[in-house]
This record gives sequence, C-alpha cells and structure tokens, in this order.
Amino acid sequence: IGGQLAPGLNLQLEAMSWAAEKLNHPGVKNLTSKKYPSQTNEAMQSGSLESIIGIIIQASQTSASPIWLCGGDAPILINHLNEKQIKVIHKPNLVLEGMIHLADKF
Repeated sequence: IGGQLAPGLNLQLEAMSWAAEKLNHPGVKNLTSKKYPSQTNEAMQSGSLESIIGIIIQASQTSASPIWLCGGDAPILINHLNEKQIKVIHKPNLVLEGMIHLADKF
C-alpha cells in the first residue's frame, strides 16, 4: 500500500552517540519536556523527538490517508501528537497483522 519508515528515538540517539565521539546515548526514558534544553543529553532527546513528530505532521498535511503508528516509540509519540491535535491510529502489531492479511491471500 505504501508508507514511510523513519528511525525511531532509540535509533536516532544511537546513531548520534556512535557517530559523535563525545556524545553518550541518553536513553528514551524520562524525556525532557523542554523545547530547547541546555543539557546535551536532553537536547539530543528533544531533537530526536521533534524530528519524528515533524515527519508525522508533514505526512498528515500532505496525505489524505490516515496516519498509522507502530513500533516501540508509538505510545510516546501519540501523547505528543494528541497535544498537537494530530489524529493517529495506533497498531502495535501492524507488521504481523499485514503478514496475516497476506497469508490469507495464498
């Protein structure tokens, strides 16, 4: 059907900590609510979160299709998207449901 895949919070933070010698992975628990934090770890979290939210907002503005979220970050993202009044459908097992749908066709 189509869609977009983007790196989640953990993968973005992992990439930054791997590629930049002085950055340490801050984890995805206890995300900051600050928009522009001064601490490096919080800034990494905030930037990663805002990049994902931006992708979803852009998708919702350019597509008439509903926005479906799956994956480990979905519960975190849903709260932030609800605050921005972006409607999403949360399907934690979307990939498995898709495989079952395909298997039914064979």
